[in-house]
Amino acid sequence: MASIEDVGDVGDEYNYSPPASDHRVTSADARVTGISRFGGGPLRAGLRVNLDLPLPRSASADRSGRSSDSVTTPVTIEATLDAGSPRVAFAVSVDNRAADHRLRLLFPAGATSIETARADTAFDVIARPARIAVPDTVKNESPVSSMPMISMVDAGDAGTGATVIGKGLMEYEIVGDTTTTYNAEHAELAENKMVGSAVSASSALIVVAEPAIAITLIRAVGDLSRNDLATRPSGHAGPPVATPAAQCLGIQRFDLAFEPHGPAPLAGELMASARAHNIPPRVTTARRPGGTGPLTRSFLRIERLAGDVVLSALKRAEDRPSTIVRLFNPGDEETNVVVSLDAPIAQAFAVNFLEERQAELAVENGGVVLRLRPKQIQTMELLR
Repeated sequence: MASIEDVGDVGDEYNYSPPASDHRVTSADARVTGISRFGGGPLRAGLRVNLDLPLPRSASADRSGRSSDSVTTPVTIEATLDAGSPRVAFAVSVDNRAADHRLRLLFPAGATSIETARADTAFDVIARPARIAVPDTVKNESPVSSMPMISMVDAGDAGTGATVIGKGLMEYEIVGDTTTTYNAEHAELAENKMVGSAVSASSALIVVAEPAIAITLIRAVGDLSRNDLATRPSGHAGPPVATPAAQCLGIQRFDLAFEPHGPAPLAGELMASARAHNIPPRVTTARRPGGTGPLTRSFLRIERLAGDVVLSALKRAEDRPSTIVRLFNPGDEETNVVVSLDAPIAQAFAVNFLEERQAELAVENGGVVLRLRPKQIQTMELLR
C-alpha cells in the first residue's frame, strides 16, 4: 500500500535541492528482515514489517551526487486496522544513519489523473494545483510542487481518491500523475523530483505514471542556508550557519493514516477524520460505584442542516462561567447549523477572539441557529 522513496538532498533548511547526479532508493531496494502480526483480536489487527534500507552515507565531497559508501538504515512499519474504521494507521520508525537526503512515504491515490489536492490550514481547507510548472529560466527560486499541510491532504478525481493524515508532518507532494516536458537544463532536476520517471536525453521528456501522495518524513541537511543550490540560484536565503542536528540522525518516529474513498468528501469531513486519528478519545475508568449519570451523554451537539462546518474551539470563558464555542465554514456554500448543549441554552452572544460580546444571538427551542457564510468564522458565548 505505502512505499518508500529516498533521494539525495544538497539543499538547506529553506529549500530542497537535488544533486546533479542522484541515486534514488525505494522499497524495492530494501531487504526484509522480519514480518509479524500483532493484535489479531476482533477489534484490531496489525502487521509489522522490518526493513533494512541501503542509503548512501551522505552527499559526495563535491555535493554533485551521493557517496558510493552506503549505510544500513533500519525501518519498521506497523500497519493497523481497527474494526469499523475507514483508515489504516501507520506507525513508522526510522533509525536514520545517513546525511543529505530526503525520505518520503508514498500512498496511492487510486485515481488515473489528479488536477488538484486539498490540505488543511488555519480555519480552512485549501485546494492547490497538483503540480507547479518549472519555467525554462529560474533567476531567484525554482517553483516547487511540494506544499504545506497541518494534518491532512486529500487528492483524487471525480470518482475516487484518498486522504493521508499525518501527525506533525507538514509537507506533501502529488507525484506520478503528469506528463511534463522539460528542457535539458531542468531534466536532471525533474528526474530527481518525480517518481517512476523515464528520461529521454534528446528531448528531455519526463513521463510519470501511478498517481501518489508523497509525505515527507525526513529532510536531512546540514546548513541553515547555502549559496550553491540549483533550486535557488539567487544565493543565500538566510545566515550561512551549520546545523548538524538538522541531519536528523538517530531514531525518528512518525504517525500517519491512509483513508481511501469514492467521490470527494466535504472539507469538514476530511478534518473530522484527521482529528479522529490524531486526537483519539481519552478513556478513563469510573472509580466510584453506584453512579447515577447517563450511560451516554453529549455535552455539545452541532446539527448540520446544510453545508459544511468544523468545530474549532470548545472551552470555558476566560473570566466568566459560560461556554465558548468557535465554528467555521470551510466550504463554498452557506452553512446552516443548530448548536445545543446538554441543557437548554438561556442566552447566546456572538463574541470576538478576545471573548468580548458583539451581539446577542437568537435562541430557539434551547439551541442557537446559525447561518455561516462561506469561509466565515463564528465564535459564540453560550449561557445556561
